[in-house]
Amino acid sequence: MWNSLAVVWSGLVLLAPGAATEPGSQQTIKYQAPDAEAIWSHLQGWLSRQQVSQATAQRIEQLRAQLASAPGPPERLRVVVQVAAAVDPQAAQLAQVLEQPWQAGKLPSLKWLAQPKWTDFLRHNLRMAYARWLALNQLYDEALQELKHIQ
Repeated sequence: MWNSLAVVWSGLVLLAPGAATEPGSQQTIKYQAPDAEAIWSHLQGWLSRQQVSQATAQRIEQLRAQLASAPGPPERLRVVVQVAAAVDPQAAQLAQVLEQPWQAGKLPSLKWLAQPKWTDFLRHNLRMAYARWLALNQLYDEALQELKHIQ
């Protein structure tokens, strides 16, 4: 399941599908994982509209270095979440949830992602990180519900 989610995240927002067969037949869609530069470009656009302290700016620079050395899509996705968490308290709460195994109880709501301060890139990738966490915790139906929100 995790490999499937990694493939889904690979093409998220940054790149469109490569080729598909005729309607009604089985489709083959190819995606390419976004590289660190493309991800940073999206993050930088969002960060330029945020007011951050000097300490937060330093933390973001550390995360930028982590992004540059991240070996693959899952690690890059984690850095995207951490950048959002460094700036926004609700994203920080989500990041804390994603670092812990699920324990029976109420799942967090992501309704706050509908706020206009979130770019599509961040909205979709935060949702993808949450869907990944749900799948890793064997909450497959909930993961699929989250994936439906991603365009």
